[in-house]
Amino acid sequence: MATATKKAPVKTTRVTKKQVTAHRAKTARDNSPQWDGAQEWDETKFTRHFRTAMSYYRLESSTKDLRLKVVEWMELNGYAKDEINTFRKLKDSRLNSTMCAIAACLLRGMPEVHESFNSGKDTGAWLRGAIADSIKSGTYDSDEVDEAVDDKPEVKKETIQDRLAEKFSEAMGEIEGAIDEYVTNGKEFSTFKFLSAQNIAVQYSTKIADIIQPKIDEMNEFLEGTDAQLLEGYKHLGKRDAKNIIKFYEAIINDASAYKTSKIATRAKPKRKPVPPERQVKGLKFLKEFAELGLKSINPTEILGMSELWTYNTKTRKLGRFVVAMHGDMVVGQLGVKGSAIIGYDEIKSTCKTLRKPAEKLTEFKTLGKPALRKFMDTIKSVEVKLKGRISPDTILLRAIK
Repeated sequence: MATATKKAPVKTTRVTKKQVTAHRAKTARDNSPQWDGAQEWDETKFTRHFRTAMSYYRLESSTKDLRLKVVEWMELNGYAKDEINTFRKLKDSRLNSTMCAIAACLLRGMPEVHESFNSGKDTGAWLRGAIADSIKSGTYDSDEVDEAVDDKPEVKKETIQDRLAEKFSEAMGEIEGAIDEYVTNGKEFSTFKFLSAQNIAVQYSTKIADIIQPKIDEMNEFLEGTDAQLLEGYKHLGKRDAKNIIKFYEAIINDASAYKTSKIATRAKPKRKPVPPERQVKGLKFLKEFAELGLKSINPTEILGMSELWTYNTKTRKLGRFVVAMHGDMVVGQLGVKGSAIIGYDEIKSTCKTLRKPAEKLTEFKTLGKPALRKFMDTIKSVEVKLKGRISPDTILLRAIK
């Protein structure tokens, strides 16, 4: 005889009338954005205020709190009692922050229709559609009842990955808010410092580029002027504004990349027996001596932990300068050797140039101190190209600098 299988208990959020009443009392004394006279505002002012309001609700409230705004709006806009009760029983995951913030704005006086905003679309109608979609997606939420299993409810334990993901989601909310602040008020923001302060897990730093890059692509498409919808949506922006926003987006991606490099470089490594320097460099193939120009290579162990390495390829006549990875004035790595390659260098700042008169320039090189070497590459009149990490058997290791 078949036996019925019990449903796994599902935790749902119930919004009671008592909570709504308390929420209304709190609303009466909150300092959220006001909309007095908004119907008379021009498009620029209305759009700027709307973005500020959305940023405010995203930063100051959670969806769990703001869902009460939707309940209040429904009560004021003729919804049936059973519809409101059904909405109250929906799980938080059925809602989104946008619909909740829109409801809050409408309750504070934002016009449902403004001629110059969002092409004159009805915001109230949009909210009704969002509410209907939420109720439809959660049709069976209200039927789910917590069932006792041996008098102990089964609760899904929150994992470390869940906490890390939630922390990153909150951090992205802050970054999105910083973007709004920059667009609205031109306020600068350091993503590197913010991520460092929040100690975001390094695996999530790469996701930032995935989120921000589409914004850059969209803004570039707007500048091309071929998409009518983008031209309409961003018509309040000038080309200079759009280019500055793109630079801001790119700075976010660059800071996230630098944060990843820094985090990996400073990551606590398993305690292992130290590898002797001689073993670390044993695979490096280089030229020990070049009698024609009187050149001798340094001991390759001198490269380890240094900030600069100068090399000379006797076959191609290229003088190379490896520079340690940096973010602004902060060092985020150190030079090292792996196999036959140099590691830990900045792939953009590490360059090489061909010497037309090697004997003359290398003689000058030998006489220079560390400050003068910073400008030495600029005195070489040839095309600068990026260095590759691999060291060839034709390469002299000229000098390593701390």
